[in-house]
Amino acid sequence: MLKMRACEPEMHIRVSMEGEGTCVVHCSGDVDIEGAPELHAALELGLREARQKLILDLRDVSSMDSAAVGEIVKARNHLANGVAMSVCTGNARLRMLLEMAGLTRRSTGQAPAV
Repeated sequence: MLKMRACEPEMHIRVSMEGEGTCVVHCSGDVDIEGAPELHAALELGLREARQKLILDLRDVSSMDSAAVGEIVKARNHLANGVAMSVCTGNARLRMLLEMAGLTRRSTGQAPAV
């Protein structure tokens, strides 16, 4: 008997502004190495547009790999001075992965030390 694996959910990313200075990057499906360049581009846009807060909404993400987590860490490390970043998820496994990467704490960009 031949077993077939179900197709993985396609990744979708949407970037939008909410209110004054808040940029939301919403992801859905499987966020993995194949979609890492698209995630990188969306996060870069979010970093450019956010004036107060960057929200990464992962509530509709079914799975994520280390390449995607790496892109989120890079974005957190490039926050502009005074811009806060929040990551939202309802997936327990994804939350554990994000906790291991130190991404569940609220992050705020700081002015570089002189």
